[in-house]
Amino acid sequence: MKVDAVFFDLDNTVYDYERVFRLAALQSFAELWKKGDITGGASAEQWFRRFKACCDRFWGEYENGKLSRSAYQKKRFLLSLKECGMLSVSGDASSFEQLLRHYIPSYCVLFAGMEGLLQALKDHQILTGIITNGEEELQKKKIKALSLDDWISTETVFISGTMPFEKPDPQVFYLVQKQTGCKHPLYVGDTWLLDIMPAQNAGWDAIWMTTQSENTGIVGHAVFSICQLHKLLISYIE
Repeated sequence: MKVDAVFFDLDNTVYDYERVFRLAALQSFAELWKKGDITGGASAEQWFRRFKACCDRFWGEYENGKLSRSAYQKKRFLLSLKECGMLSVSGDASSFEQLLRHYIPSYCVLFAGMEGLLQALKDHQILTGIITNGEEELQKKKIKALSLDDWISTETVFISGTMPFEKPDPQVFYLVQKQTGCKHPLYVGDTWLLDIMPAQNAGWDAIWMTTQSENTGIVGHAVFSICQLHKLLISYIE
């Protein structure tokens, strides 16, 4: 069945968020170090390895509500410093988080080939949009930095920070379909539990952008590159 709308997740789907996060975190760390707001002897790269490990370690506690967003941010930052024998002079993570949010958009670049894919959808007059979890202000800054408004209307950008639901609640997809009036929508995302499963539960087609080739049997369609994604999307709309 031909689809009449294609929606994308944002982070790690249309651009490499892991790369952006690393570069922005290192720049933020370096700035605080230069100002003397961080003391100790570890290198920025050593610190970042511990910081990323702490991000992953405590993400589950944030996701299930055991940690608030601010508590999660504070815990991952201060513990990563402590594990490197370092210290935050202020004793909190607010300065680091402000810098991180400031620098993230400056490193955002679309995946190679994504521009051509989006243009192809526009040429075929396919309704195209974004459905992403996250804070409204930062997600909008990323969208602007990626120039996604060249292909996607603000009316088809849905950010959980402005909605009554967030992924993986299937209600997100029901709400988007109701507001846009699309009949046969398709969603592209990088996370099985947050993106693919809830979209399919809401009756959408879905494509999994993944490197986890051993798990692709649980999804109707999985792709491993923008080139593969482009070809598969064309098969859905032509």
